[in-house]
Amino acid sequence: PFCDLVREGALGSVDAKRPPKMPFPLDRPYRCGDRGFEVGATTFLAAVLRLEPTLRVVSWTRVPYLSCGDTLRSHYVLHSAVFVLRRQGPTTSSSSSLRGQSATW
Repeated sequence: PFCDLVREGALGSVDAKRPPKMPFPLDRPYRCGDRGFEVGATTFLAAVLRLEPTLRVVSWTRVPYLSCGDTLRSHYVLHSAVFVLRRQGPTTSSSSSLRGQSATW
């Protein structure tokens, strides 16, 4: 699931997080929920393509992210996706809502 939050604060502080200054426009029902990898990846990609309709998927892959565990489990596996996108066709200043802004998703 896509959960947009920024962790900040002193090292070791509890719940040192805040919402992002530039939130990603993903529909509320798909944020931080457990709807499965396929639904999450499809919804995320659809939101990106709504913002940047000239982008096309070149390739993608599912990537496991191993996270340190806690007292219940030795580790956790979080499923992530990596998308390679290519811009196609002519672009105009009105075709991009993110033009001139730095964005990392």
